[in-house]
Amino acid sequence: KSGVMAGTLSMIPFSGLMAEHRSISVKTGDDLSGFKKLKLGELELFILTDGYIHEENLNSFAPRGTVSELKSILRDNFRPEDYIDLAMNILLVKTKNKLILLDTGMGIFADERTGFLLKSLQKAGFTPKDITDVFISHAHPDHIGGVIDKKNQLIFPDANIFISKTEHDFWMQASMKDFNNSALKTQPEFLNQFIPAVRNILKTIKPKLKFYDFNNPLYDYFNFQLAPGHTPGLAVTTISSGNEKLIYIADLIH
Repeated sequence: KSGVMAGTLSMIPFSGLMAEHRSISVKTGDDLSGFKKLKLGELELFILTDGYIHEENLNSFAPRGTVSELKSILRDNFRPEDYIDLAMNILLVKTKNKLILLDTGMGIFADERTGFLLKSLQKAGFTPKDITDVFISHAHPDHIGGVIDKKNQLIFPDANIFISKTEHDFWMQASMKDFNNSALKTQPEFLNQFIPAVRNILKTIKPKLKFYDFNNPLYDYFNFQLAPGHTPGLAVTTISSGNEKLIYIADLIH
């Protein structure tokens, strides 16, 4: 058996993730935390919610489509036509001696609808100190924002944090010109905030940072593949146990 799990969808107007640019129409006030448990071979998997992203700018989700096309797709799937709610799900994998988190949600970039990962983790029966490893697919805010707090302290103090060297090196050296072919080039004010914020996260986690080995498995169950496109160094994780396999593609499809 095999399956594919998509990560949180982050082709959104990233400017909405920074405090200076947020446009929150409704404060939900709800506790959106929760989890779902499943098995993969001998592994226990937990899908933890970090909340959801409410997106009213349909083109930001699929910039090469038209609004009318997107509305038609939403309508055909019995969804509201004027917005998209993007569920943010974080995968937790429990082996015999490891507890591994794949991405970390919004964290320091959270708004009223996001940032529920730690509550979801608690509901599943774990604490941040239980996490042994964190696999970061890429350094967009809804994937890496939860590794540190606003005081630059590690959220998962005992965890090794993995990322691809390509992804790490890109963000450590990134400048405005690197986004000339990106839709983000129209948001220079955001980029001037976002790039230093990501760089600060990478500097803060440096003592715990490790790079993926794309040629050898890790902890028997995990293999990694470089999949550039969404970002220069996005990494896809394949989890195998017994005769079952799950591929965590993160934001590969967009």
